[in-house]
Amino acid sequence: MDAPDYWCNAQEVLSARCPVMRGLIASAGPVALQARGDPYQTLARSIVGQQISVKAAASVWARFEAACVGKPEAVRVADMSLDCLRACGLSERKSRQEAAALGERLRPWRSVATWYLWRSLDPEPVSY
Repeated sequence: MDAPDYWCNAQEVLSARCPVMRGLIASAGPVALQARGDPYQTLARSIVGQQISVKAAASVWARFEAACVGKPEAVRVADMSLDCLRACGLSERKSRQEAAALGERLRPWRSVATWYLWRSLDPEPVSY
């Protein structure tokens, strides 16, 4: 597995803090997030990929790239309106208060935890 440097540490901490994460990590086997090189691109693709299925995420990503007028970059995305992001197919956060308590327990590895949660629903490996 060609995992990011932090991956093993994230697995250990998440497994110790949350029995559900421990089970998801164990059942996922030796897999990890695979980056495409550019950290911002990887982050943006992982957020889009968490929205829905892989096929639908590809469609949302295409609309997102078009709205960014090319390669999505932090500066361009920061200038986009919420309505523009919604038009791309991105949803607003739901149940903020419920998620906040769990999120704090999983800090600083919330992105890794989210990756495992989505992986449990769609086991097809995805390269962001």
